Amino acid sequence: MNSARVLTALKEHSLDFYAHLIGLGILAILALLELLPVVAEPAGISAAVVATVWALVPVIFTLILVWLVDYWEPEPLWLYSFAFLWGSGVSVILGASINDFASSRLIPSLLADGATVYDVSRYTASWVAPISEEIVKGLGIVVIYVVFRKYFNGPVDGIVYGALIGAGFGFTENILYFVRNFDYLAEVFTVRFLDGPLSHDTYSALFGFCIGFAEYSRRRWALLGWTFPALVVSGLFHFINNDALNWDGMTYEKYKIVTNVPLAVVAIIMVFYARRYEKNAVLGGLEPYVRLGWFARHEVVMIGRIRYRQQAVVWAENRALKLGAPVGAGAQAMRRFQKIMLQIGHETTRAQRSNRHVDEKDRAYLSSLLAKSQTIRQVFTA
Repeated sequence: MNSARVLTALKEHSLDFYAHLIGLGILAILALLELLPVVAEPAGISAAVVATVWALVPVIFTLILVWLVDYWEPEPLWLYSFAFLWGSGVSVILGASINDFASSRLIPSLLADGATVYDVSRYTASWVAPISEEIVKGLGIVVIYVVFRKYFNGPVDGIVYGALIGAGFGFTENILYFVRNFDYLAEVFTVRFLDGPLSHDTYSALFGFCIGFAEYSRRRWALLGWTFPALVVSGLFHFINNDALNWDGMTYEKYKIVTNVPLAVVAIIMVFYARRYEKNAVLGGLEPYVRLGWFARHEVVMIGRIRYRQQAVVWAENRALKLGAPVGAGAQAMRRFQKIMLQIGHETTRAQRSNRHVDEKDRAYLSSLLAKSQTIRQVFTA
């Protein structure tokens, strides 16, 4: 076993990758810090802390759902964190700036002279906010798609990143609502979460779901093309949530049904379809390499089920120990081997379905993944 080659194969990222990650992470954190004075101002630091704890409850709810959706091929935790920070910081600042401009200048100039404060408020909340907020949240999904492309493998990843960005946005927005209405905290919490648990995270998940199909499109400008339906779908449900109470004959009980039930049905269908789509994409993409001898049939079967992957990690650790490897090396190697297989499956299916020209850079990347898989296999095979 060549130890140097194995260690190189186990490394996942280059220095340029970390530079992009650190730069974008700093931007997201600075945006979040910019909001702290706004959060603390209405009711003081102690109230802001209490409001933050309450605002974490919907976030935990979303994290559980994200884990259930993404467990078959989970993305790295640092990218989850970046998505959440983008939503809670950058998206909130940009969205608030656009909405403030609309309510103070744009909407008053478009309405008649007799327009009331209520009119301005309704048009801003119902027509501007669904567009502006879905754009700024969707921008974070697009950033991940462009900068961290190898971690954006279709609709499931789009759902996950979108849900986390939406959860971050809702987290900060909830804190602002809670501190501004601190004397009625329980009532506001009920309205913001218990009566409407499907909100920003679900709208953004719909946006990401659409963007995920750009990976397999034949069109050169697929990302731009999928952005329009993404904005329409997410913006439509956002509009219904913000405006439905103003509709004739609408009661609060009807409102909860209108804003939650259709969205829940769409979300469930979206998740089941995306997960089946992803699994077929990976396993189908690995088939050519079984025929060519790069992977064994049992290795592809192993990738298809989480239980088989866990069993393979235990087996690889025991095998590696017998071959003289240090403790933990076999398990680490098998997990990396599995990640590479998943990525190879995605990359191959992406090229096949999009029918695009595979350039030298694409071929070199795929070749490097195949080479790494064979090198890593040496840790737990004779």
